[in-house]
Amino acid sequence: MPGERKKGITYSLMKQNRFDFLIFDLDGTLIDSKRDIALSVNHALEACGLEALSLETVSGFVGHGASNLIRSCLGEKHQEVFEKALKYFRRYYLEHLLDFTGLYPGVREILEFTGDIPKAVVTNKPLEHSLRILEGLGIRKFFCDILGGDSPRAKKPAPDALLHLVEKHAVPCPRTLMVGDSLIDLQAGKSAGIRTCAVTYGFVKKEDLIRAEPDYIIDTVLELRAILI
Repeated sequence: MPGERKKGITYSLMKQNRFDFLIFDLDGTLIDSKRDIALSVNHALEACGLEALSLETVSGFVGHGASNLIRSCLGEKHQEVFEKALKYFRRYYLEHLLDFTGLYPGVREILEFTGDIPKAVVTNKPLEHSLRILEGLGIRKFFCDILGGDSPRAKKPAPDALLHLVEKHAVPCPRTLMVGDSLIDLQAGKSAGIRTCAVTYGFVKKEDLIRAEPDYIIDTVLELRAILI
C-alpha cells in the first residue's frame, strides 16, 4: 500500500488511524530479554559440555520458540543432546527470566495510553515463561489474552493465533494491529489480513523489516500514539 515516511513512521494514505484491537509480540517488542535468554542458553550448552555462544548469535535465533532456539544454538553437530539441553534451558530460564529483563522505554506509557483499546500478547515463548515476565514487570493487567508458543494453535508465522483472537473478540481483521519486531510477526499479521507495525529496536535489523513492507514502521513504541489517534 502506498505511504509516506515521516519521523520514523510509515503513514498510510488511507485514513484509518484508529484500531479496535491491538496484538503485541513479547520478546523484542515489549521486553528486552536478550541477556537472560543468552545466559540461559549458555548454561544449557555448558551443562552439555559445549562452548558458550555470543549474545548476538543467540539473539539471532530468538523468535521461533524454545525448542527451535535450542536446536539452532546446538547446530547440526550436537542435536543428540537436544532433549538434555532443552531441559537445562527451561529449568534455568524459569528461575532467571527476570534477572536482567525489563520493559523497553515507553512500553508502560503506551499501554496506559491505549487503555481503552483491548490488547493481547501473542508470542512463541512458552506461556509459563511469558506470564511470569508480564506479571513480574507489572503489565499483565493490560492484556485480555496471552497466547504462548505451547498453545494448541500453530506458532507464528502461522496466522492461527491471530485469527482465533479476532474471531473471539469479534473485531474485523483490518481494525486490528499486530505490533512486533520480527519478520514472523509481520508474516503472521499479513497472512491473517491484519494491519502490521514493525518496531525497529528489537532483535531484527531495520533494513530487513523495511523490506518486509509492514503497514507502519516505528523506532520507539511511543510512536504508536501517532498511528492510533
